[in-house]
Order: sequence, then structure tokens, then C-alpha cells
Amino acid sequence: MKLWKYLKGLFSKTSVQDDLENEPNSTNGLEGLKDKLQGLVHSKLSKDVSISADLLIETMIDFYVKDKPDYPVDSEDDEDMLLFQYGTYDWDRTGAKFELDITRQLADPNDEEFYQICFTLFYRPDDIGQLEAFNSWSIDAPTLEDWKQVIKSSEGYGRAILYKPLDYRIELTKT
Repeated sequence: MKLWKYLKGLFSKTSVQDDLENEPNSTNGLEGLKDKLQGLVHSKLSKDVSISADLLIETMIDFYVKDKPDYPVDSEDDEDMLLFQYGTYDWDRTGAKFELDITRQLADPNDEEFYQICFTLFYRPDDIGQLEAFNSWSIDAPTLEDWKQVIKSSEGYGRAILYKPLDYRIELTKT
């Protein structure tokens, strides 16, 4: 039971704003970084580009390369990295959805926790079919281009590109 609570907390989709509403400036300016990602996505969608797995990948890699937090981070020390992950979940108990996600994880300079800026696409599980959960960290590949190839060769990506997502979400969380 303790493991389940730990995992549920680890993968919880609770907003940082909910957890930290009485602590001004506790997100170290990362709300602004999240807003930049939202603006990037909205600008691409306003150009008649559909939300897709390819848009998710390109946007998150571009965001990672070009937009830095207001405090120093060292990507060599795992203080700023990307996580690609997918699986079928029912976190909010509204019915299972297949989630394709890239999360940017940034170290919090004030403690040992991490912030995560998540861009998640949701699909009907029946469209995707049975598929084992998968994840890959950007730091496990020699370059971002190599990591992108890991993503594009994954079974989840291969299935997701065949369908239009039901919805998407961009959020800032704290581990």
C-alpha cells in the first residue's frame, strides 16, 4: 500500500499552484517558463497545425533548447532534462486514456525536489490498443537527435501518429 501511495504521488497530475498557493515565488519563475511553452503550442496551433505526436516532440525539444529557467542549471548534472513516456492510465478516475508525454524536469535550487513541465497528449485506449508503458530520458542518449530517434522508433509513437489526440494538457508540477 505504501508503494502505491508513493507511485500515485510521484505520477500525480496535481498542479504546483494547488500545492504552493501560499508560497509566492516558490516556483522560481517556472510559471513563466510554462507560459512560454503554452504560447509556443498555441502559436503553432493557430497556424492550422493539428495537435499531434510530432508537434509534441518538436515543440518540447525546441522549448528545451531555447528556453532556460531564471536560475542556473547544469544539464550535465541532470538538473535539466527531458523524459518521454507513455502508457494507459486512469489517474483522475474518469476512464482510462492512453497518454503520450514529454516532461521537462528541472532541479529546484532551493531543495532536493524537481519541477516538471509536462506536455501530455491523450488518446482513446481502444485506438492505441494494448501496449506496455515505456519511458526514456534524454540524458540516456548521446544527443537530442539520437533521443528523438528513440522516441520515433517506439511502439507508442508509431501507434499514436495514426490517430488524432482527444485532448492535451500543459502543466507545471513538483515532485
